[in-house]
Amino acid sequence: MYNHQQKDPIRIYMRSASAHNVPFVPGAKTRRRPNPTTADWGLTPLAPRTDGERFSACAVSRMYKGLAMRRDVRVGADGMIEIEDAVLEGEPRRLYSLWHVPRNKRVRLIRNGALVIGTGKRMRIEVEDLTAPGPIGRARYIGRAHERFWSLHSPTFNVCVGSAVIVFGPLAGRTQRYRIGFEDLSNKTP
Repeated sequence: MYNHQQKDPIRIYMRSASAHNVPFVPGAKTRRRPNPTTADWGLTPLAPRTDGERFSACAVSRMYKGLAMRRDVRVGADGMIEIEDAVLEGEPRRLYSLWHVPRNKRVRLIRNGALVIGTGKRMRIEVEDLTAPGPIGRARYIGRAHERFWSLHSPTFNVCVGSAVIVFGPLAGRTQRYRIGFEDLSNKTP
């Protein structure tokens, strides 16, 4: 929502890749429009891997000049979400994965992942670098506290509030897999 002043640094951030839950390559030039000659943009259904898979699709992004990236999303019968990001073409200098969450959620970093805790549910994000296995760097930032990783939300025109972003990386490999699961906390004793 924020505003339409082209040179406003917050508007520039809000329109950037770093304001969204996508792979982030610092310093990479981005494009605003898909290349009409490239037929691979858009959402494509994937064949399910299991009988109980509820949803499976992929998309290719060429938003970074000189890079092509693919994201596969699968939702299992148990509600588990699996996301796989792969660099198809080009070599990113550094690749991060950004996960923005509302500021009213608690975030706890765990080995190769994070927990996002609300009042009724807990979400677990686990990341695996498939082509360069090992520990994954991770951090949490709020608002504009860090020079590179901001997390802001604009609920109404000209209003901007801080949110939180979980940052994984830099990731060394060309393919990363994320497993996202939810746990109901209403039946848990404190």
